[in-house]
Amino acid sequence: MAKKGSVLGFSCAAFLLVAIGGNAAAPKSVVCSKKTQAFTGAAYDLRVPAGGICEVTFATITHDLIVEPDALVFIAKTTIGVDVIASRPQSIQTGHGAGPGRPVGHVRVGRDFSISGSPKREAFHGLCDLEVGNDLSITGTRVNFGFTVGDGDLCARNGYPTATVGRDLLVRNNTAVTDFDCCPSSILIGDNVVGRNLVVSANTVAAPGVLEVSDNRVTGDAICANNDPEPAPDDPSDGPNVVGGTNTCG
Repeated sequence: MAKKGSVLGFSCAAFLLVAIGGNAAAPKSVVCSKKTQAFTGAAYDLRVPAGGICEVTFATITHDLIVEPDALVFIAKTTIGVDVIASRPQSIQTGHGAGPGRPVGHVRVGRDFSISGSPKREAFHGLCDLEVGNDLSITGTRVNFGFTVGDGDLCARNGYPTATVGRDLLVRNNTAVTDFDCCPSSILIGDNVVGRNLVVSANTVAAPGVLEVSDNRVTGDAICANNDPEPAPDDPSDGPNVVGGTNTCG
């Protein structure tokens, strides 16, 4: 009888140790330091504070990447388990680190990737080598140097793959304002693979910038509506979208 009690006690103790060890190994939420301006490793949530800069490379974020207003973020060789939520960021760049010689590589987001709103500073975004499990959305932004989702003219020119979106790619209610001290401010949506629908609507691009929606492969519908100007190629090599359903994007 005493022997059975000892075995039972040992089993319970072993279970307790495993449970404690499992909890201890779970990653904690992290704020990207304004001092180091970089994050590598594991986190539950990673938050980039308002006005901060963060280079996220070789990272595993098991839950969300949260980007606060006026922040600038570079992401490469990183997996985000659930969502990327960027509210009024200055810049989100995927597929490469912060400058020449920095890491480049695939970024995977398990569920949704959203960029919304405009920062107080000049804004620009570049999404390359990106895989999104559900929806990718860019809505209600005002950009001074434009933004790119995929587009072989830019991503491929620098040796980066484009974007793959599991469900919907949504680009709505954005404004590109040209900075005449630099360059045209364009919205370029090209060479992406979209698992459900592509919607590009109510976007405004000031001349000489362009709105391009070209060379995308869309399983469902490609809908372009109420844009000023209407989508047009920015390069002779740009071709039509390949669409399984309705196509109003060319």
